[in-house]
Amino acid sequence: MTPASPLQTIVIGHRNPDMDSICAAIGYAELKRLSGVPGVIPARAGSTNERIDFVLEKFGVESPLFISDLSPRVRDVMEREVLSVTAHSPVYEAVRLIEQNRMRGLPVVDGEMRCLGLLSAFKALQHMLPCENGAEGARMVEAPLSEIVKTFGGTPLVGEPGTAVGNHRLVVAAMAYETYCSRVSAFPAEEIVVIVGDREDIQMAAVQGGVEAVVVTGGLPVSDAVSAEARKNGVILVSSPTDSATTVLLARGASKVEEKVDRDFVFFTPDTLLDTAREAATDSGQTLFPVLDGGKLVGVVAKSDFLKAIPRQLILVDHNELSQAVPGADKVPIIEVLDHHRIGGFSSETPILFWNNPVGSTSSIVAMCYRQAGIAIPKPIAGLLMAGLISDTLNLTS
Repeated sequence: MTPASPLQTIVIGHRNPDMDSICAAIGYAELKRLSGVPGVIPARAGSTNERIDFVLEKFGVESPLFISDLSPRVRDVMEREVLSVTAHSPVYEAVRLIEQNRMRGLPVVDGEMRCLGLLSAFKALQHMLPCENGAEGARMVEAPLSEIVKTFGGTPLVGEPGTAVGNHRLVVAAMAYETYCSRVSAFPAEEIVVIVGDREDIQMAAVQGGVEAVVVTGGLPVSDAVSAEARKNGVILVSSPTDSATTVLLARGASKVEEKVDRDFVFFTPDTLLDTAREAATDSGQTLFPVLDGGKLVGVVAKSDFLKAIPRQLILVDHNELSQAVPGADKVPIIEVLDHHRIGGFSSETPILFWNNPVGSTSSIVAMCYRQAGIAIPKPIAGLLMAGLISDTLNLTS
């Protein structure tokens, strides 16, 4: 899981900004920075004009960041470090990732990180413990034999497991010799993988019958006679370190993920409005939602992520009415207001610093803040605050 995004504090004036709102935003953001507050950004909610541009150039200060909308978006809460599997990954690898990271599913991608669909933890578990197709579905595994052997950590004793995808029928020989012979006679020998303990009679019957492979479980020894017969009949002989039940369960995980991918899924883009995404997620049965940019996977959102706090807060300067604020300001915590206009019905859920002073400009209030903090105003900022004051007071005549 990625760490939480750094908190941004955005200092911003009203829409259709004038000289005072721009200069006050820059000046107050710099005071916060000098006071040791991290992540403070001066911003504007509209375009500047020639007079503002002249003043910014005059004092060598960059124009504040333009922000047209502060409405929270999926990018604010999504996980950027995404665990995923490819369509050709074995199911056991997906199950391992899901279990180790306590996830409810995984995105499935191709070699270029394009999202092909989702593998839910439920479907992965359903594959490992099949119910729908009964015993027949439980014993059939479509995968390379080499992948099957890899899942349970097997060691080839005779022959080399193939790498081509094929259908393999797992037969657990936990029965009498006669019962085993009767059961396997009903299936094509070349697709049978016999999983057996140290029962040499069944081991020998299997290799003499020309099955595809014999897996001897529990790390038990195999006699020279059985090994020689396996070589003679071209049967692959494998030792498994686990018991028969575990070997079968792990072997089933060799099937490819692509067989279980849900290709009809809900996804979002980083710019999807959080309210829109939250509503879509509520109406969906999915528990994990890919975040795609140009079709490529750039993040994921779980339903619990919609409860995260947005890593952004606002300081409003030169206005206190939300009707004048940047769109989306009502969806972001406002922690301070510095203004010299009338109070327009502003309210907040928590106590905040609200400085409303009947002076000629908000730049004047920002200058007072520097004096109160005991911090000298840098010369470029002093020039900006002077310009904001002169502009808003109509050259000190208002």
